[in-house]
Amino acid sequence: GVADLAPIVNVLVQHSSSQDKFSRLTALTWLHTFVTHGREQLMPYCAQVLNAILASLSHLEDEIREAAKQADAALRALLQQSAEAQFEMHTLLHALGGHLASQYVPTLLAALQWVHMLLQKSAPRVMQLSQQIWPALFQCLSNASEEVVRLDIEALAKMAPTEEHFGPLVEHLLHLFRKERALLEKRGALIVRQLCEH
Repeated sequence: GVADLAPIVNVLVQHSSSQDKFSRLTALTWLHTFVTHGREQLMPYCAQVLNAILASLSHLEDEIREAAKQADAALRALLQQSAEAQFEMHTLLHALGGHLASQYVPTLLAALQWVHMLLQKSAPRVMQLSQQIWPALFQCLSNASEEVVRLDIEALAKMAPTEEHFGPLVEHLLHLFRKERALLEKRGALIVRQLCEH
């Protein structure tokens, strides 16, 4: 049952950040198996599991990155197919917010892909909690990777589907440009062009 899963998931999540390669790899492989077979029973823990997986996507070891990538794809697919009521959006967004501050591009890209998937699945629920994730998304605009910036702008644009949402978004952006001249000079044109396209 679900209750029996809690201690196991906790142990696996703990070991998935182990410094020991074998422990980490084993934990990630098991998490992947749990996601694939546990399915609905795993839903209450998806934020914890997501946290564990995203952190390993930028690991130096190929095997660990690969295991994390497979677990990430499985978890995302599970959530995509699940009923909305089965997971807590705010805990997921909270986990994603932390990883959107990552300095590692693979982790950042995966976190942004999650934001895209959740917007696609349930834009109204994400929008209700947008304040929770906006600061992190705006921070990503300064990232050195153009791919990160493009995905980021696309997510922000999706979060501003109407005028009432778009106003605050543009205001926030202008405030950011005023505060960070370097961002305006380096990324200003790309950001504005991309926003207009979306």
